[in-house]
Amino acid sequence: MARVSPLFHSLLLISSLVLASQIHVSSGKLVPGLSWNYYLLTCPKLERIIRKHLEDVFEKDSGVAPGILRLFFHDCFPNLGGPDFDVPLGRKDGLGPNATAPDNLPAPFFRTDDLLRGFGNRGFDATDVVALSGAHTYGRAHCPSLVNRTIETDPPIDPNFNNNLIATCPNAESPNTVNLDVRTPVKFDNMYYINLLNRQGVFTSDQDIAGSPKTKEIVNQFASDQKLFFKKFSDAFVKVSQLDVITDRIGKGEIRDKCFVANKRRSSMASVVEEVVELAQEI
Repeated sequence: MARVSPLFHSLLLISSLVLASQIHVSSGKLVPGLSWNYYLLTCPKLERIIRKHLEDVFEKDSGVAPGILRLFFHDCFPNLGGPDFDVPLGRKDGLGPNATAPDNLPAPFFRTDDLLRGFGNRGFDATDVVALSGAHTYGRAHCPSLVNRTIETDPPIDPNFNNNLIATCPNAESPNTVNLDVRTPVKFDNMYYINLLNRQGVFTSDQDIAGSPKTKEIVNQFASDQKLFFKKFSDAFVKVSQLDVITDRIGKGEIRDKCFVANKRRSSMASVVEEVVELAQEI
């Protein structure tokens, strides 16, 4: 069973495999067109190539890891302790940017009902939402996203923690950043939920899930059971990997030669060759 995804998504999804834990998840029904061994015929060493590259990148700059998670969520890390799980392959990159995509992303000032409504419209339940929020166990927040958190008392905030936030981010123009996890900022674990129980969630959207009747029990469960959090995070992450999948071969998606730019138009012969290869992979 492969643990990769096509070019751009390979870098995003394979990053989850560099997490160092014992959890292995690959269950659930796949979106038509995806498979667990998409590159078996065309690039059987892809997983090893990308894993090695990401290990080198993360060793030089561990801050790249949360950025990759964020990229994946919006369109890990060696020795960080997070879950290791398989992801389905075969999704294509779009032929151009989606100008409306940012409008569909959760904002740091969202309340729990906002999150549940937005994610619920895409097939996610409360457990999925709380588990995916746990990705904030690693990474940093920029000051402009924290202004409302330091001036509002709902959801509640630990006074000392609030003073530290204000000292770091005295105004929205400050270029400073804040660790999303104040206890273990460079480790993927369940301390994010411990922070919430101590009213030390950095974003409003984080802290609110610890107080909402719809999600607070899930927060308590994850705070006391890291293995359960890893399992539910893995399940939800795989669900995210199957959102808005482009798999057809006719004009809607492509496997990019360079992940940050759409391919140049290919000749009709190249398109035919690519289609034959994809058909062979599905047999």
